[in-house]
Amino acid sequence: MYIFQEGEAGDNAQKLLCYDLHLYIMNIEFVQLRNFRNYEELSFSPSPGINVIYGKNGSGKTNIIEAIHYLSLGKSHRTNSDRDVVRNNESFAFCSATVRKANTKIEISLNLSPNEKKVKNFSIAKKRINRFHELIGQLQCVIFSPEDLLVIKEGPQLRRKLIDMMISQISTEYFIALQEYNSALNQRNAILREYKKTNVYDPNMIDIFDEQLAKYGTVIITHRARFIDELNRIASYYYEQISHNEHEKLSIQYASSLKIDSELSRAYKKLLLSNLQNDLFRGTTEKGIHREDLDILLNTKEIKVFGSQGQVRTAALCIKLAQVELFKKHSGEWPVLLLDDVMSELDVERRRKMMELTGKVQTFITCADESDVDIQLADRKYYIYQENANGKMKKFIEECNSNISNNELIFE
Repeated sequence: MYIFQEGEAGDNAQKLLCYDLHLYIMNIEFVQLRNFRNYEELSFSPSPGINVIYGKNGSGKTNIIEAIHYLSLGKSHRTNSDRDVVRNNESFAFCSATVRKANTKIEISLNLSPNEKKVKNFSIAKKRINRFHELIGQLQCVIFSPEDLLVIKEGPQLRRKLIDMMISQISTEYFIALQEYNSALNQRNAILREYKKTNVYDPNMIDIFDEQLAKYGTVIITHRARFIDELNRIASYYYEQISHNEHEKLSIQYASSLKIDSELSRAYKKLLLSNLQNDLFRGTTEKGIHREDLDILLNTKEIKVFGSQGQVRTAALCIKLAQVELFKKHSGEWPVLLLDDVMSELDVERRRKMMELTGKVQTFITCADESDVDIQLADRKYYIYQENANGKMKKFIEECNSNISNNELIFE
């Protein structure tokens, strides 16, 4: 792994600096599940290096990744319904992780109770938290799953969701602005929908919500533009390293309809006002940050249109690796990396490169077969199977791999 400094280009990055990795790495020391998906009870202590979790499809490999994702971002990466993760015929689900952060250790836990008024209850250090943003950033994770391959090929909604999840983990300001923006947007849209039924609306209320959308939209656009610029710089470097083709240049650009300057907030309000009649006709807010997109290009052409499957997969992979770098830069700690059933989607060379690049952060890799990864690079290997519909785990490798050192190289 490499960490880029501001203003640095990959070609000019020559100086290297060693430091004690264990002072900066974030890792999970203990995981516990209860009534979570197909696990009645599961607990294990993962390695701070590479953990390979393999087994047949449907055995419960991804359920472990999903639990870690819940503890990091407060939700599943697979479903929008919290009820789905509660084991059949049970009234609750529970998961927890003991997380080492720099010189401290915290326990993060989640209780899911579908039959109660408040379905999700999170605790940090055994103290229940009341605000969702208190959870974000406590356990930073980067997840790469088969769905992420669709981010490039499918519509802009998936790309916005990806960027929002990335930035929210490193900026509380962004996360809160996003929540406030979505709340104002929902209320504005409710007025527009009501107008379609009654042909009546209160312009003063529209103006109030336009003020809020402009205020929080300005924060969001500013963060997005800065983050995507950094993401582009690092992802393009990784693409060159993995593809071994200097003639292929990856580029990621923020496709915003607004110019980022001191007049941004005023321009945002003007944009909403100029489109109001169209919004009233359609019953929804057509313009704004909730409609913007990323342009992912290969040699100035849209990769989703002109790129091969291998190029699309490499681009998606490089975006995730860049995210790891940016988390380290902004938080001072390496995040946990979750690779959920993606190794089989990569060719042998890209798998090897992936293992090399991720070997210095705590990594969880799920796969259906051991042959999907270079098992010699694993620190611990777990086999997942089902017994009477209950998920079970066997651990095969106890010792740490000699390839994991205490030092890391970063760009100065």
